[in-house]
Amino acid sequence: MRRSKCTPRARSGRGAPDLGPRRGGPRDGVYDPTPAAAELHRATGDFDAYAAELAAAVEQRPDHPGLLYVLARAEALAGRDDGAIEHLRRAIELRPTLADRARDDDDLASLRERPDWP
Repeated sequence: MRRSKCTPRARSGRGAPDLGPRRGGPRDGVYDPTPAAAELHRATGDFDAYAAELAAAVEQRPDHPGLLYVLARAEALAGRDDGAIEHLRRAIELRPTLADRARDDDDLASLRERPDWP
């Protein structure tokens, strides 16, 4: 039987082991700026800044379907319809199941009547 390397205090639930400086999450450092930082702009209604921050993240990971999808949503909210369609198409190309999600996504509603809707 393997033994846990946790301290008895950590195993008992009365405290956690010291794991060093804590960052925002497991994906911190993967994107700069982080998607979580971009979400702050969304919360305040600054959709231009929201889209700009996500575009910077997509530059670092240009074929990440989740990032492309969220960027498309941000661009739609910011009124950047052509960019939104382009990024949505690429996201769906990389992960076809996103097409189902896009059909019901309120953030993309402004794009659905376009003839180039994916």
